[in-house]
Amino acid sequence: MFSRQVPAVARLVALCVLAASQPALAAPRVVHGAEGRTVVAIEGLARKGDCAIATTTGTVGARRLRGDGAIEDFDFTDRFGKANVYLEDEARPRDGGRIRAALDEVLKPGTKISATILGCGAAGSIQSLMALKVLSAGDRPAVDATQRKGTITGELSYPSDFIPSDMTVCAEKPDGAPAGCTSRQRRTRKNVTYALDVAPGEYFVFARTKEMPNTKAYWSEFVRCGNDASCKSHTRLLVTVPPGGKVTGIHPQDWYVN
Repeated sequence: MFSRQVPAVARLVALCVLAASQPALAAPRVVHGAEGRTVVAIEGLARKGDCAIATTTGTVGARRLRGDGAIEDFDFTDRFGKANVYLEDEARPRDGGRIRAALDEVLKPGTKISATILGCGAAGSIQSLMALKVLSAGDRPAVDATQRKGTITGELSYPSDFIPSDMTVCAEKPDGAPAGCTSRQRRTRKNVTYALDVAPGEYFVFARTKEMPNTKAYWSEFVRCGNDASCKSHTRLLVTVPPGGKVTGIHPQDWYVN
């Protein structure tokens, strides 16, 4: 997940700035199952703007209500840990309670969902729900074991005293075709890491940020050598991801290739 907790004042200020700078958002939409009754997805719950965006699968935990009984925020646990996810005002339109009823039905402790989450504010610390899809055993088609996604992980760096909150890590195939990106960062006292899920295959991995718009910082020989001036080669390194496997130590940090 993005960063964890932020003071209420900081959250309020960030949301106000975001709301003032964004165009109108399409009205929230509830998607029902084939029988027309069960809620299977809810879309359009927040503005994107310049916020980082990520989709992840996890479990709904405790939820907290506003004075009028509407959901204010809820705990959400995925492979990165537990975080508070807020519902912006778009999630509570004046539509006779349709969206509110759908959220009450879906956001119950123990429900597994695929959530699209916005990380706004400093280091993406304000997390808001943009969309969700309800997951259950019946919704998940059988996956060929040879096609199970694997995960690439590593540490992020930047030639400054900070790491931009918009830094995104991407994988591309040897022919240059994109294979997926993530802007989610896990920040600890020691480092900032990422985890990128991709289909089995071979990839080049790079990081990018608006701070250096014309640069792709690859996982390369330069990084493996130690990011030292004595390291002369900037050759990109190919990463092989096995079905369902996890490849660690892939650090897209070659900001000096140019």
